[in-house]
Amino acid sequence: MRPSAAVPALALVLAAMVPGAVAADDACRLLEGGATTDPSDDVEVCRTPVWIHQADTKVGNLAGQGHGVPGWDGNAPTASVTSGAGGGYAGTSAWQVTDAWDPTYTPAFEGSHDGAIDNLLIDLYLFPPQAMVENAAGQGGTSFRVDANLYVDGDLVAQHGDLTMDLEDAGDAVKKVQFAFVDLYDATIGDGSHDLRLEVVGTGLASNGAVWVYDTTEVPSGIVFNATDDELDGVAGNPDWPF
Repeated sequence: MRPSAAVPALALVLAAMVPGAVAADDACRLLEGGATTDPSDDVEVCRTPVWIHQADTKVGNLAGQGHGVPGWDGNAPTASVTSGAGGGYAGTSAWQVTDAWDPTYTPAFEGSHDGAIDNLLIDLYLFPPQAMVENAAGQGGTSFRVDANLYVDGDLVAQHGDLTMDLEDAGDAVKKVQFAFVDLYDATIGDGSHDLRLEVVGTGLASNGAVWVYDTTEVPSGIVFNATDDELDGVAGNPDWPF
């Protein structure tokens, strides 16, 4: 798909967005060091929710043309799609022809996090045309598969390959998927401010593509850094998930 083709598709899907939510409740816990009396080896992680926002264009695919990558911050979306808010990013794994994924065709999101990182819990809203057609025809369409890469400070630290997730209804048309990266803490990464990049795309045939949507009150796609065990229970990407 060429970037220009995403524009009419995005206009259609943004008009159909419906409500969803991401939790926002901070809490800190000790990850390492609690067994000793020396506090210098303590590592604390804090639950921190962030929300994805559009870059300088509503069409995320234009990141490949130098228009910026959608990012995130701690501010939840406050505007509705009915007021013209929201962005979208179309892609399929059919364009993953090299080790470096081309942001023109495969969605990428960038942002920062200050502090140690134990896990990421990711909530993304999407319009997956093929799955929606299958679901309407009673042929399944209740799951979605992705490849995902997580970079920290420019280094690839975690990957999911062909990860199958439940495809949740999030309204009349939009769907939602949830997955996680866990056990990420590495002393070589440690505390401090880190730059992260998340890449995610539907896998399988080209028809398993999707338009990923974000940055409105109806589709508050986001990430929770250092989610709780309860939040991670039963989530794809967690070792307890039944592969």
